[in-house]
Amino acid sequence: MSARAEAGERPVTLGWVVARWLPTALRHAVLTFFVGFVLMPLLWIALSSLKSVPEQYRVPATFFPQQPTFEHYGFVISKVPLLPVYYANSLTVAFVSTFGTVAIACLAGYSFGRLDFWGRDRVFWGLVVTLFLPTSITSLFATYELIDGLGLLDTQLGLILPYTAMGMIFSTFIMRSVFMGIPAELEDAARIDGAGPFQTFLRVMLPLAANGVVVIFILSFVSHWGEYLLARTLTNQKAITLPVAIAGFQPQGEWYFSTMTAAYLLMFGPAFVVLATIQRWFMKGLTEGAIKF
Repeated sequence: MSARAEAGERPVTLGWVVARWLPTALRHAVLTFFVGFVLMPLLWIALSSLKSVPEQYRVPATFFPQQPTFEHYGFVISKVPLLPVYYANSLTVAFVSTFGTVAIACLAGYSFGRLDFWGRDRVFWGLVVTLFLPTSITSLFATYELIDGLGLLDTQLGLILPYTAMGMIFSTFIMRSVFMGIPAELEDAARIDGAGPFQTFLRVMLPLAANGVVVIFILSFVSHWGEYLLARTLTNQKAITLPVAIAGFQPQGEWYFSTMTAAYLLMFGPAFVVLATIQRWFMKGLTEGAIKF
């Protein structure tokens, strides 16, 4: 009798291995399929930007470029000489407006979630109701008149102000949920130690809500970075952002799919870097209830 049998352990057989590992293998296979399904369009665009024009229109089509080339990226950079300026405009507007949204949403979320004042819940849910109103188009005219009246058309500040307000309510909703999920005993302990409401928020509550802050930071930055409608309406020359510049890049007789994919990958890069850098905290914020009622 083997030592395994003497010890009372179940012998390792093919059926035992299949019964134990088959569910895990199937689960990973399904997840891998869906990840590949989601990433396939992005991978196709990235590989298409490396194909030559004849290969791009070859029948049957090839998935991987046979002779990779970066000529399309050079073509875009040469045809858009102000590309660094557009990058600077987009980075400035996106980061400044995102930090403004995050700062105000954190303060408002803490106020609606932990402070007690008259009409708190009515005001909050009244703001949430506005998320369901079709204001993306109807508010465009009012925004244009307001920015024009302030003399901020075609300026970075003229984009930063509406961008900051654009995702404010949704970000406040998320931060309120995050602050409400923090144990009240921590806030009581800070109050006993003599901390005021702002000190409690800054030194106790905000560090504990860091994952939620990362969530609204990423959501705000991605929406601001790729926003086109407001940027196209409020800018003309000096403050043009990258989405507007790329959308208007149409050289006559030279517009190929590979060139287009190269242009859009140049725009996609910064948002991808930001998400890849802090995605770990982003996932923690989602799993810890950052978007729960």
